[in-house]
Amino acid sequence: TMASGHTVTAFDDELTRLRGMIAEMGGRAEQAIRQAIDALDTGNLALAAQVVGDDKRIDALEADVEQLAVQIIALRAPMADDLREMIASLKIASVIERIGDYAKNIGKRVPLLSEGRTIESIPMIKSMAGIVAEMLADVLDAYATRNAELAYAIIERDRSVDDFYDSIFRALVTFMMENPRVITESAHLLFIAKISNGWVTIRPTLPKWSIMSRPAPAPTIASAGPRRSTTRRRATDGRRQSVAGRG
Repeated sequence: TMASGHTVTAFDDELTRLRGMIAEMGGRAEQAIRQAIDALDTGNLALAAQVVGDDKRIDALEADVEQLAVQIIALRAPMADDLREMIASLKIASVIERIGDYAKNIGKRVPLLSEGRTIESIPMIKSMAGIVAEMLADVLDAYATRNAELAYAIIERDRSVDDFYDSIFRALVTFMMENPRVITESAHLLFIAKISNGWVTIRPTLPKWSIMSRPAPAPTIASAGPRRSTTRRRATDGRRQSVAGRG
């Protein structure tokens, strides 16, 4: 019985570690999204470079989550809900890692758009990213608290992000047709709008663009933001403290 009790305690500790790593990944991805869009909006090259560099930590955390989840499955042979949580953890970590990669891709484009910008669709992209950031924050809280109701509500909010993207796409394509000299700039902004929309869409592959050269391969999704309820606020603070503690 003592051995069984020890096994259960060890399993619980491993689950807590796994959830903590996913929470930290989510917090870092949320921060990356906000910083990437802020860098784009203000032309802050240092902040853009920071986003690119910080993506390595998100990648490392995904590898840690994968290693721990596989280890738990192999050694503990979890069943039913516990096994489903292991599989979900692997998928969630992959999705969050893709978010970090998308933020990094935006960071890489900031220097290309920081000088002589002629297109002012950035405010629309920033507004769209703000909605996505709140959705990521809420979905991380839904995962942490197992709140299915909140998760379903978040899915419905994706429609407003799609509407933003459609508006931005139409505006940029029209501008591109009327001003051939800014095709490159328009293409970069179209790409940014596309991957911003992709943050909240779980897809296994990257969008393919024929209007511009493809960047270095990158996967990723979702995003985060401020919360309102006390429970959700505590969850956010915990993620931020985890990020600060790990540096």
